Amino acid sequence: MPGQVVGIKSVGYTQSKRRYPAFIEGNNLSAGEQLTGQTWIDGSPIYRKIISFPNGPNFLQLVIPHNITPAPTNVIGLYGTMINLAGTDFIPIPNVGQNVNENLSLQASDTSIFITPDQTLGADWSSFHGFIVIEYIK
Repeated sequence: MPGQVVGIKSVGYTQSKRRYPAFIEGNNLSAGEQLTGQTWIDGSPIYRKIISFPNGPNFLQLVIPHNITPAPTNVIGLYGTMINLAGTDFIPIPNVGQNVNENLSLQASDTSIFITPDQTLGADWSSFHGFIVIEYIK
């Protein structure tokens, strides 16, 4: 059927009493490195990895090793979500909030992912957990 979304389930699941968005359970996403079946403009295969974290940043930058080997030569996609413990608030990463203290930046290096709250009025996101999706070539 045209316009139909394939490989994504419409319900979420619960792990360790934490609710995750439904699409994590989809057939095309995995916590391990996987080929996406797509190629970059130079013909290189595109890989995807989902990295979860148990607590968001507590006013300071959160550094999460991505353990991709060999290191990516180019990161072409980087996005994520933080979820409160009740499973009722979903914050996209990166995020530009209505207030400065809600701003979160997202960066990647050859070894790690960095989630950084606004450095002047950053908020405590440690009661949130979440995941980052990184898409890359190597």
